[in-house]
Amino acid sequence: MAGFGGVAIIEGLKNISAQLTSPSRFILSPHKDILSVRRYLFEGPWHLAHEEIIEEAGQFYDALVVENRQGRSVSLYGEEQWASREGQVRLEDLLKKLPLHQNPRDKAYYEYLLSLQKLSNFT
Repeated sequence: MAGFGGVAIIEGLKNISAQLTSPSRFILSPHKDILSVRRYLFEGPWHLAHEEIIEEAGQFYDALVVENRQGRSVSLYGEEQWASREGQVRLEDLLKKLPLHQNPRDKAYYEYLLSLQKLSNFT
């Protein structure tokens, strides 16, 4: 599911979940509200198979591969995705933009990214 907002992806997963009878895998790439999607996945029956940040024509997209079977929990902010070149560029971009946001959830995300930057020496 790509090109939808986070709310639409969450609703789609809720509807699909009720109909699944076997292990399934989905690739998710919301164009907004990634933190809402991550929270839903973290709290629900979904587990992380893979995550990364993709860059296309100067735009960044979070891509999550999730499964409805046992595995790693989806984290609220991601871990693996920041290790790539695209992840590092996205981290720098977010650290410039997020201080302007007023949403407390975005501020918590910003604090996480700052700590990640300091620990990993991305800059």
